[in-house]
Amino acid sequence: MSLVLIKPSEEYIEEIRSFKQEFIDNNAEFNGVCGLNQFEDLYAWIGHCRNMESRNYAEPLGYVESEQFMLVNEGETHILGMISLRHYLNQSLEKTGGHIGYSIRPSEWRKGYAKAMLSLCLDKCHSFGLKKVLITCDDDNIGSKKTIISNGGIFDGKISTETGYTERYWVPCGDTRMHKAQIGDESTVATILCKAWQSAFSDIITGDDMAKFADEKRHTANFKRIFENGGFAPTYIAALNGKQCGIISFGKSRNLDSPNTAEIIAIHSLDSVWGKGVGHAMMEFALAELRRQGYQEVMLWVFEANDRARKFYERHGFTVDDAVKDNGFGNVKEVRYKKPI
Repeated sequence: MSLVLIKPSEEYIEEIRSFKQEFIDNNAEFNGVCGLNQFEDLYAWIGHCRNMESRNYAEPLGYVESEQFMLVNEGETHILGMISLRHYLNQSLEKTGGHIGYSIRPSEWRKGYAKAMLSLCLDKCHSFGLKKVLITCDDDNIGSKKTIISNGGIFDGKISTETGYTERYWVPCGDTRMHKAQIGDESTVATILCKAWQSAFSDIITGDDMAKFADEKRHTANFKRIFENGGFAPTYIAALNGKQCGIISFGKSRNLDSPNTAEIIAIHSLDSVWGKGVGHAMMEFALAELRRQGYQEVMLWVFEANDRARKFYERHGFTVDDAVKDNGFGNVKEVRYKKPI
């Protein structure tokens, strides 16, 4: 059964009523519901949602043209969540609010629906022609932050409001999209890792060493354990036009004692997407997220003979230092790059 976004209509009137009442009963905050909490007449609310798709209706009310969606399982009427897509920003939304607001009904919290609903909405953003969208959340809303980041949100700072602090994220909705790898993604991650190594390093390490390393079955089992147990650092998958084609892992440095140093542990993409911006998108995402986490410096290791990768890192502001290490592949050496963030 697949999740889908649908627009409000009269056939869902009782489910809309139930959705609204559940928020009231749980004293939960309404977000991304096109003012549902302000309407007693739900038929009028449905009409309001339809009218909001016209800027001639929305702008005189102080709003912007927008579309309202509800999340359901295909073929069912039970509403899991609601999400609002604003086609552009006014001065207020540029500060807080952004392009997208959303809510999951309380009884469906912590089931992964927010992440899925936002991903579906980003597909609609792409179809509408938006390349990136602004999404904001309170700085103490850990769940919302995780949802935004897991969909590729790039941190853009924190602003003070009357009620506290709001964090701003720009989320790509163009050709390259990011999402956090989780249980069920282990085979995809292993396949990308092994194929990327075979394409990028076949002239750097020996055939025997490559055969030992590029074992998809072994890596699939390893990633399954990591995703189940919460590994050392998160891994994100990049997709270009819907095709999963890159991976990046990053977190606290494994090599340095400084608490302010992070590490890009791995960044790989399939050779079919080289030169198409996937590596750049992954790197920019990682640097923004590490900056948000408070790191002041990031490092990485790269094969000394990997000129292509070294030029890529140098274009992103990394500089090589004097650290060199063996990596277990014969006489092949790795050198270290660093960058302040």
